[in-house]
Parts: sequence; structure tokens; C-alpha cells
Amino acid sequence: MVLHTLNKLPQSAAAIACLKALTKASKDRDALLLLEDGVYVADKANEALVKQVPVRVYALGVDLEARGLTHRVLQGIEVVSYNDFVQLVAEHKMTKAWI
Repeated sequence: MVLHTLNKLPQSAAAIACLKALTKASKDRDALLLLEDGVYVADKANEALVKQVPVRVYALGVDLEARGLTHRVLQGIEVVSYNDFVQLVAEHKMTKAWI
């Protein structure tokens, strides 16, 4: 079980590599947490990118708010708090930061 964290813009090399790698990930084992600039991936404008990812996707609520994206989050992406972030890390055996 891997929690992947992404804090880069959707067009960055790290985001492209992360999303590409996750197309082959196990939906029952892995998850993606979007934070900092990574929350732009959760924007409705990026639906095609997110549709290809078979894992659960989360976005940090405070980062969505800071970027004015609260009302533009794609359906199916769960908005989480810092406490939820800690819980996700605890639930997964490994965390991989895409930088």
C-alpha cells in the first residue's frame, strides 16, 4: 500500500511521471494525495488526466482554498484536512513523494 503525494503543477515533469505511473497502480492498494500546487490536478479542467488514474485521489482542503479551487474540484476526489493527511500516511505502508 503506497500513498503517493504530489505537490507540483499538472504540467510539471513530476506530475506527468506520477500520473503515468499511477495508471498501472492497484486501486485497492495505492492512493494519491494532492497538496500545495498539486491540487491543480483536482481542477475540473484536468478531468482527462485524473480519469486515467485508477486509485483513490485526495486533495488537501487548505491548499484548494488557498488557490481558489474549492468549487472546481472534480467529482470523486475527496477533500481532506491535515488530520486526514496524517491518517492516510498511517494507513499506508509507504509514502512516495513525487518531486
